[in-house]
Amino acid sequence: MRNCDAPEAVVTIGVFDGVHTGHQALISQVVERAGELGISSGCVTFSPHPQEVLRPASAVAHLSTLDERLALIKGQGVDDVMLMEFTPSLAQLYPEDFIQLVLDRFQIRELWVGSDFALGRDRTGTPERLARIGQAEGFLVRPFSRVEALGSSVSSSRIRGLLQEGRVEEASQLLGRHYRLSGIVGEGDRRGRTLGFATANLTPTARLCVPKDGVYAVWGRSKAGHVHPGVTNVGVRPTFGGTERQIEVHLLDFEGDLYGDSLEVDFVARLRDELRFESVEKLIVQMKADVVETRRQLAASPAPSV
Repeated sequence: MRNCDAPEAVVTIGVFDGVHTGHQALISQVVERAGELGISSGCVTFSPHPQEVLRPASAVAHLSTLDERLALIKGQGVDDVMLMEFTPSLAQLYPEDFIQLVLDRFQIRELWVGSDFALGRDRTGTPERLARIGQAEGFLVRPFSRVEALGSSVSSSRIRGLLQEGRVEEASQLLGRHYRLSGIVGEGDRRGRTLGFATANLTPTARLCVPKDGVYAVWGRSKAGHVHPGVTNVGVRPTFGGTERQIEVHLLDFEGDLYGDSLEVDFVARLRDELRFESVEKLIVQMKADVVETRRQLAASPAPSV
């Protein structure tokens, strides 16, 4: 039953992990259609990610933190974002009961969903079933075709795969922006200082997807909002006999202490594999070359806005 006090709206529903170009196209369509009808636009999303609840042992890494996801969705111009807590009981709801929860927030005029969308118990809330629910509740269901890029459909799982292969440039094309890792700078062994390359040891604040081990050209943004070019090493530091995977960020043209501060790192280009060098001296030579190549790569890539 509709909540008569709720705003009439064009609505979409999804996890929207990463808010990639496919998500952006869908949400933009919702906003545009709402404008044509002169009503509100709404988006329903979930936290935690459904896989963390339904299949915790095989839950995927995220492409964005919750705060980043909500900011990206709102950045598409949506009037209202409904964040639902995803629980086992929510997962067991029949589509009709789930839609009633949404109708408490929005008087749905049109519901836009991906053509392969499904929700509710056993994923029975397909576009076809939702259309039947819409007939009873007075709204239309509008299936939205997948967006394609680089020869295939854009999806969060495809982007994760690209990142796990180190293909950050292609991942950026599908995301519509550079992939970002955000976290807190922790205490490291400070070995980088002795080499002339002080590094910030980044610990992601959420279960974020970490690109394949290697060296990357990045943009880093500190808690103060200052943006610097940087070189990031993802890996175990084999030259020093390391075994624990770490994310080390060397910010260029930066002096200061970031320990305990938040740091955002945008991955622009993969420079090379992580290598084991015969000596520290040879490592330093390579790191200097990495800095030169990083500046060249970033010269063609605008810094993120503050």
